[in-house]
Amino acid sequence: MHLIQNKLSLVTTGRSVLSRIIVALSFGAAIVTFSPAHSAAAVDSGGGLSIAPVSSGDNNGGVTNRSTFSYKLDPGAIQTDSVVVQNLAEEDKTVVLYVANAFTTASGLIGVKANDQAKTGPVDWLKFTTKLPNNTFVLKGLSALTVPFTITIPPNAPPGDYAFGIAVAPDATDPSATPGGNTIQILQAAASLVELRVSGPLIPIVRVGALTVSSEAKLVPGFVDGSTKVTFEVVNIGNQRINAVIQLVERNLFDTVIHREPAIKLGNVLPGSRVKLTRSWDNDPYIKGSVSVEITTGTATSATRSVNFWSVSWRTFVVPLMLIAAIFALRWRIRKHRRDRDAAELAALKSGTAGSAGAAQSESAIGRP
Repeated sequence: MHLIQNKLSLVTTGRSVLSRIIVALSFGAAIVTFSPAHSAAAVDSGGGLSIAPVSSGDNNGGVTNRSTFSYKLDPGAIQTDSVVVQNLAEEDKTVVLYVANAFTTASGLIGVKANDQAKTGPVDWLKFTTKLPNNTFVLKGLSALTVPFTITIPPNAPPGDYAFGIAVAPDATDPSATPGGNTIQILQAAASLVELRVSGPLIPIVRVGALTVSSEAKLVPGFVDGSTKVTFEVVNIGNQRINAVIQLVERNLFDTVIHREPAIKLGNVLPGSRVKLTRSWDNDPYIKGSVSVEITTGTATSATRSVNFWSVSWRTFVVPLMLIAAIFALRWRIRKHRRDRDAAELAALKSGTAGSAGAAQSESAIGRP
């Protein structure tokens, strides 16, 4: 099962809901997440509200506490159940109860989207049977309300795994939620996860989606380390929830493995999910390299994708060019110095030869009769 206490935060200024800002910060989703192996308990929003599946009787007449709603149903089936919403605070609260799609986070948890996000698929299959205008009601302080619901599976529902959440949050349109009119208030929600499998063939299919590699430029390849940054997507295009193990391997220009990233474990990849991950490390692939992404799932499906990249920049060429230019300039100066020295020596030699010849002519003239 998948349950962990967490919070959904929506910011309101006056009576205007700024949930789109929160959505932008949390990649379009509310921060209500579920992880494996958590004890069965109500999820506390941290804002005085909690939600949990209603306890159910077992075959021995006892009571079973559930951490999530979990069903395996045939197309056309109808499932009834109830959720318990509790106000942990002493003051009354106006709350909204809603159903929203689930998604897989980058850490392998299951999150529940905010109420104002687009809702598709199984969300429409669940209907509350208690009449609640706009699913909004007043919950007395230190009280609880059990809300029954019905899940109706369409006769033509595709087989596979589905996930969504039943959430409760303070009503952001309630004037009492923003005392003073201009106060910024944090509205925190709680959610219970609904895990649903519709009977039929399960087809797990995983793919490596968008894959990009950027390399921090090396000043001198082979001598000064740089870094590689890899961004990729794990895409579940099948109809079964999978647990992925991802291996990243980098090779250099000579196809030698220069880095092997520790295995990345990404659980709870829901059908239709596209999970974006980023990893970076120090390296030096020597001008050109490649990175491969391999995904295994423990099922019949796996995926591999690789991309080549250049690990150079203008600085990589400028430094050698500057060295070459400096060498040529030094050689030119040495040669010029040698030419100037040779010219000076030749001039001095010519000057000395001319002086000797003049002196000899003078001596010859003096010695004539």
